[in-house]
This record gives sequence, C-alpha cells and structure tokens, in this order.
Amino acid sequence: MMKKKKTKCLRDIFMSSYLFFFIIPAFVLTALIFSIFLYSTVKDSNTEKNNTLSLLSSRLNATIDSDIQMSLIYIFDSDTEKFYNFLSRKDFNDNPVNYNQLQVLYSKSMSKYMTLLNNNITGVGFIPCNHNEESYFYLPKYKDMEIENSTKYKNKYWFRQLKTGESNIVFYVPDSDENKTFSIIRETKDFDKNKTTGYISVDCSLDFISELMNDITIGKNSGIIIMSPDNHFIYSTNPDIRQYSSIITTDTKKINDSNDSFDVFQYYDSDYGFKLYYVSSRYDLLSDIYFAVLLSLLLRLRAYLWVNSSPTPCF
Repeated sequence: MMKKKKTKCLRDIFMSSYLFFFIIPAFVLTALIFSIFLYSTVKDSNTEKNNTLSLLSSRLNATIDSDIQMSLIYIFDSDTEKFYNFLSRKDFNDNPVNYNQLQVLYSKSMSKYMTLLNNNITGVGFIPCNHNEESYFYLPKYKDMEIENSTKYKNKYWFRQLKTGESNIVFYVPDSDENKTFSIIRETKDFDKNKTTGYISVDCSLDFISELMNDITIGKNSGIIIMSPDNHFIYSTNPDIRQYSSIITTDTKKINDSNDSFDVFQYYDSDYGFKLYYVSSRYDLLSDIYFAVLLSLLLRLRAYLWVNSSPTPCF
C-alpha cells in the first residue's frame, strides 16, 4: 500500500518561523519593556507628587504668613489697639460717643490694611473680654461695621485651644459643608496691663487655594486634600475624594475603593502644622500606559493575522 505523500505549504513554514522568531519574542520583549517602563513611571510619578505637595505647602505658607500679619495689626496700629482696649474696659452702649469716634478710626485703618494685604482677606472680627463679651464686632471688607451676637463662642474648639494654651493661633473652619472661608484666630493683649483684651478673627477666602493650583496638573480621578493643624477639613481639589479625608492617618499609604484604588502621599507642614494629602488614582496613573501597551499588542496581532491570511503556494 503506497503512503500518501505529505505536502507542506510555504505559508505554514513562514508562519511557524514568524510565530517563534518574531511574535513570541516580541510579546516577551513588550512585557519586559512594559515592566521597566511601569516601574520608572510609578517612581517618577511618586517623586512628582511629593514635589507637588512641597511646592503647594510653600505657596500656602507664603499666603498664610501675610494673613497672620493681619492678626497682629493691633500691636503696631494705635487706632486698632485703642479700639480693642476700649471694648474690653467699657460697655460700648454706655459710651456711644467714645465708641463712635474710636470705631470710625479703627474701621478706616483696618480697611486700609485689608486692601493692602492679601486679596483673600474678606473681613476682620473682634470678640472682647471683660466687657461686651456677648458682642462680635465684625468689619467686612469694603463694608461698614456689623455687631453680631457671640454668646456661643466659648463652645467652639478654637476657644478651648486658645484657653488651654495648646496654640497661640488657631485656624478655624466653619462646620458647614459649603464653607468658602477659614478664620485665623488669636488672643489680643493689653501689654501695658498684661491682660487679654479679646480675640481677633481674620477671615480668609479659600479661593486663593484654587489659584495656587492653576499650574498644577492633577488626574481626573485624583485630588489634593488640605487639613488644618487640628485635623479639620479645609479644602479639596476634587469633591469626590473629600470623603477620604476622615479616614486618612499618618500610616495610610493606600485606599481601596469599589471602583478604584488610590495611593496616598502625605506632607506635613512644619511651620503651621497643615497636612496635605495627594490622593492619586491608580486608574489615572495606569490607564495611558495600558492603552499604549494594548495598542502595541493589537498591531502585532494584526500583522500576524495579515500574514496568515495571505495566499502562499504549496510544494
């Protein structure tokens, strides 16, 4: 019985060679390059994020430095000092003439400083001690003096911190989720009598933080969180990541979510104690890399299929 002679296509030989000597090595090489590129990208990205937090902290401090000067104006400005001392010594309702005279000079002087110093200052308030303790004398920027009730201020955490001596200055953030300001609060002193005259509050708009972010590129699903020295939320570049501000601790390196995972980079400001968190989405970091690798693999697969489909004679 005669054996049937086998025929072999040139295409089969070529495809086998193409598969073993090009496609497989190409896949292996792509995987190797991808691993090296991924490691390098992650390393560079981590360095960039730490540098971003350091840069943002220095810009934040520069602005805060100027705002804090406003809380010390009473030391250098005689009109401010006289007004605060008057309110701590006498009931302003019993001395309307003196009050009006001092208030006009104070408002004029303080308005000048609010205009000359940082644009983010929106107003200055004062709560006296000893007298007029139930009144809050607030001067909004470009407006007239307002007198508000201040009976509940002793229940605020900033008051407890100042009275216990934990800090000589407090960054106070209102409890409202819609707050657009924070306040720098400190005690004021009558240095002649070495007595506390009250508490000055410098209100600052948070809009300046948005301006600091203008030249900082952040992924769509990532964001930066700023916390006050006493761990109260101040600002977030991404509303969706604000929820993580309450669970981040000094040991937090990663956050796993149902839809994404995040790397957490932290920076502690040694000057004022602000805490800055860069919550970086893994999806933002890897999506472009994965797309480039997938495109490369698809092009190689397309080349293989094109060669495989080409008619080749047999022998």
